[in-house]
Amino acid sequence: MFNKFLSILISSLFVSNALLGSPGTNDRAPEIQLPFVDGSSESIAKVYPGETHTVLEFSAYACKWCRLGMPTLNDLAQRLVGKATVKIITPDSKEKSKKFLQELGINLPTAYDVDFLAFDAYGVTLTPHTFVIDQSGLIVFTHQDKELTQEVADHIYNIVNGN
Repeated sequence: MFNKFLSILISSLFVSNALLGSPGTNDRAPEIQLPFVDGSSESIAKVYPGETHTVLEFSAYACKWCRLGMPTLNDLAQRLVGKATVKIITPDSKEKSKKFLQELGINLPTAYDVDFLAFDAYGVTLTPHTFVIDQSGLIVFTHQDKELTQEVADHIYNIVNGN
């Protein structure tokens, strides 16, 4: 009897978790504190003073599409200087994250999430997955597909610039 109850309880938790899914547009961005490869630690959703948005790119070292989209992400980050910070969130270790950034010539704030705290909170199951968060802490855009295309990067740029 207890095993049947336990089985039903576990099943219902999985179903409710699946129904909740990832947060979407107009949902509050989960506040997850993670370590960054530079040694700092902060909320990944933090919007810095003077800026209007934060862009989170969930990415992984072994992800082909993540690697293909990195030059576009890096370019977007340069275009958004002073308006938004682009951050990479990866499930890889600190060492592997540093190697990933070095191999691709990327110098963006990168948090490593080896315990999948942020991946789970944001409902990320595939990479790359992008979230744009405004200064009030709301998700204003989310995108999950193959590599970050110029078209999607331009759309994010327009969101940040109020267009």
